[in-house]
Amino acid sequence: MALILDIYRANSSKDRRYILLENAREKLETIRLMLRLTKDLKQITLDGFVSLNEKIENISKQLVGWQRTSEKT
Repeated sequence: MALILDIYRANSSKDRRYILLENAREKLETIRLMLRLTKDLKQITLDGFVSLNEKIENISKQLVGWQRTSEKT
């Protein structure tokens, strides 16, 4: 939920966009670590882990691209 709120705030703000996107990326990495822990504790299958990790990676790429665009403006 906090990740989605950071993305929303970044979309709504022009002056703090970079900081908000950086916060969103940090939260996404936290989610990635929790997902890894879930897999290590055998609470999720390998297929489920791979699928969710791919989705996290796609979101990460989008945030990086948006952050680079934000730096230019």
